Amino acid sequence: MKVPWGKPAVRGDHLTAGWKSYQRRNPDASTAIGFVFLCEGEHPTRAELLDLVSTLTGHVPTASRPGSAGILEHQVTLAEAPDETKLGEVLGECYSASLPDEGWDVWMVGYAPQRFALAIRFDHLLIDGVGGIQLLSRLASIPGTGFTPAVPVGDRDRLPSRTAPMPKSPARIGRFTVLTSARTVRALVAPLLGVPRASVLTPGTRAGADGMRYVWAQADYRRLVSCAHALGAQPNDVILAALTGALRDWYAGCGLRPDGQVTALVPISIRRTNERDTHGNRIVSSRISLPIDEPDVLARLNEIAQRSRTAKRLATHALLPPLLQLLPGPVLSWGLQRNLRPNVNTLLATTVAGPPIPLRVLGRSVQQILPIVFLPAGHRVAVAISRYAGTSFVCFTTDRTLKGADSLPEMWSAAFDELCALAGPAASESESATSAAGARD
Repeated sequence: MKVPWGKPAVRGDHLTAGWKSYQRRNPDASTAIGFVFLCEGEHPTRAELLDLVSTLTGHVPTASRPGSAGILEHQVTLAEAPDETKLGEVLGECYSASLPDEGWDVWMVGYAPQRFALAIRFDHLLIDGVGGIQLLSRLASIPGTGFTPAVPVGDRDRLPSRTAPMPKSPARIGRFTVLTSARTVRALVAPLLGVPRASVLTPGTRAGADGMRYVWAQADYRRLVSCAHALGAQPNDVILAALTGALRDWYAGCGLRPDGQVTALVPISIRRTNERDTHGNRIVSSRISLPIDEPDVLARLNEIAQRSRTAKRLATHALLPPLLQLLPGPVLSWGLQRNLRPNVNTLLATTVAGPPIPLRVLGRSVQQILPIVFLPAGHRVAVAISRYAGTSFVCFTTDRTLKGADSLPEMWSAAFDELCALAGPAASESESATSAAGARD
């Protein structure tokens, strides 16, 4: 992948130098993230996609200098999947491919008559997942971009609108007590220390050497919320608890045991309300231990809920942004690269909130929006969670050679059903979560 050298779009984007350094050190590992729109309707023509890219050029972040020529043809790729079961493999090829110099592009993958996937990829250096989904949601309110709401937008469901630019640092360190400062510094430094050592999921090849593929599960969001409320947790806690159960079953099914602590690197957004339309990376990372060895389902959920609350409280402290601006660039760069090592964090697990209402793209109905997270070098699995129009999606980016990877969505769904059973009738009224297409036969 060619490293884009454009200036960061957000002042104080503390990860820009880190991403550039990471890309130089890991040239074979893709850092492409994005969203896949699974659509119904006639497959769009290349001309339609070129028009879409041309229109989006004025709204999406780019690594190219203004006025660069030839920004259309190489930013559109057409592909085909034999059928829905092979879609995950083709998407893996898509997200493994090098990005153009602009740092973003569009792929169209047809996989059945009247069904196709529209993948919009971004270099993580340009934008994080939260910024990406907010950008794509906002495009639905901009005429001519190809994105439109499929239903009238009420005040409660209104898509994000353009807001004021990022203000200056909101606080000075001198306002805070020594104790508060120490806790905040700990929240920033703890993920970097990586103590105790994390379990490497399985020894494997360098990410990108053998390609990637995608499999996913889905669940009714109302059922997820009902389950969380009944068990005294948040929806994300339930998702992570189900992920823990899935990994526990995966280890057992492969006859393996963790060789250390199984930890999830969880990015936490520090975007403020007036930063919805900014690009760059406005995230800090938290290290959450997943209690794989705990046999009790409810105990696993309670442990994760407690750890998640603590991590979010500290990581979103008002002192953190000014602290990040004070830290030298080489320290932040080292921190990003260390966090992504497989012996520091077992897997990356990120969550973004997708559009709450149905969308249309190029006049076609969008049935699902799947979040795609990159696979860090040396890792075997990464997970992205999102919600779109009442459905939650849990998407696994896996090394193509990982044994049992295709079973992860089914295992997640089974673990989620187990939690819902504990929650009682309120969480059992909707359909069970099911693994979606993308897994092999």
